Amino acid sequence: MLNPQFLVEERKQFLGGSDIGVLMGANPYKSPYQLFLEKRGELPPEEENDAMRWGTAFEEFIRSEAIRLTGLTFRRSRKRYRHPDYPFLVAHVDGIRSDAVLECKTTTSRMLSQYGNHGDLIEEVEGGLCPPSHFYQMQWYMLLTKKPVCYYAVGVLDNREVRVLKCVENRASQAEILSRALSYWADVQNGNEPELMFAVDFDHKYPEEHQDLREASSDEEHALQEYVELKRERGQYDEQIKKLETFLKSRVADHAGLQSSSGRVLCTWKVQERSSLDTKQLKEQHPDLVEALTCKSQHRVFRSYR
Repeated sequence: MLNPQFLVEERKQFLGGSDIGVLMGANPYKSPYQLFLEKRGELPPEEENDAMRWGTAFEEFIRSEAIRLTGLTFRRSRKRYRHPDYPFLVAHVDGIRSDAVLECKTTTSRMLSQYGNHGDLIEEVEGGLCPPSHFYQMQWYMLLTKKPVCYYAVGVLDNREVRVLKCVENRASQAEILSRALSYWADVQNGNEPELMFAVDFDHKYPEEHQDLREASSDEEHALQEYVELKRERGQYDEQIKKLETFLKSRVADHAGLQSSSGRVLCTWKVQERSSLDTKQLKEQHPDLVEALTCKSQHRVFRSYR
């Protein structure tokens, strides 16, 4: 098995399928700026989350269901497909046959509004039959494998359902993706930062404040007032609140915050320290100590058996 650290270092050397939706600005969970920092080694790659683990665990089952539902045979492929002219552009596919590739995904019924029905044909990113980042990823795989079709097998975990859609090559989208990938990779190599899109981008860009509060402009005061009212009204973050936070962080930058013309503090954005115990590392390095300090208890459990 490959060392995880080796895989982290290796991923800095190329753009793969999971990167494409990000650099196209179509991934709601990661921005082009975050990916830029990862590729340059300035930000550790995101840790595997539950969705990623479930996706990996169910991949083989979803592939077998896709074969059953379509009547087509897809073999697993360990091959790394590369662009003939640009070897730093690569693809790893979930399945392949002579005329098509297979992409496996998992989701839940809560997210089904983003997906089409079994047998639907995906031709454009705007079709609403799959998340845009998945469309770009599939076009990428077709581009690098030279296959005209990608079968899109989606496992709906809580519905115990697998639906298979068919995505066909879109030459215009593939040309757009290739152009963007080449431009993006050149920016990574040259250190040209992409546009900051998410609030978290500004957290990475400005990890500390280096200047005092500054006076807010009228549009900043208006945005801040709207931000406060929406948070009070809705009680949770939504897209509009996130957009306002992103705007305000972009304006605060490395200042400590904003104040009114009379000197009243309107908002602050300061470093806050928090200490926490790394229990995983503690268990790995001092298992005897963890065992000695672990409290154990007993209780009776009633179970019925048929």
